[in-house]
Amino acid sequence: AAAERILPRTDTPGAIDVGVPAFIDLMVGEFMTAEEKRMFTDGLAEVEAASQTAHRRAFAALVATQQDAVLERIAEASQAKEKSFFQQLRELTLLGYFTSEQVGKHVTHYDPIPGTYHGCVPLSEVGNRAWTR
Repeated sequence: AAAERILPRTDTPGAIDVGVPAFIDLMVGEFMTAEEKRMFTDGLAEVEAASQTAHRRAFAALVATQQDAVLERIAEASQAKEKSFFQQLRELTLLGYFTSEQVGKHVTHYDPIPGTYHGCVPLSEVGNRAWTR
């Protein structure tokens, strides 16, 4: 739910749509150091505690505006810190989103094997995408 508040669904897919929660779970479980894992799990507990204190409900059960308010308070409180849970969450969310196949194909229109380079082509001829043809 927190990843979806960072990158919600609009006219493009949201974080949940492209599997960001599973990506974060993999990164935490397989690639973080013990200290990073502790910071992340403590941060998740802090989000739940803040949600319970403010709204007496689990974070995932809150409406979007309430979730935003909880995350904003946590983000503001962590601004002075060099490393924080919110920074980890934001970085993992963005990394998982922009490296997902669905976003690469349908949002950024990444072409892993571009054709020949055509320097001066009207954008209307290449689908209004300057980097693909």
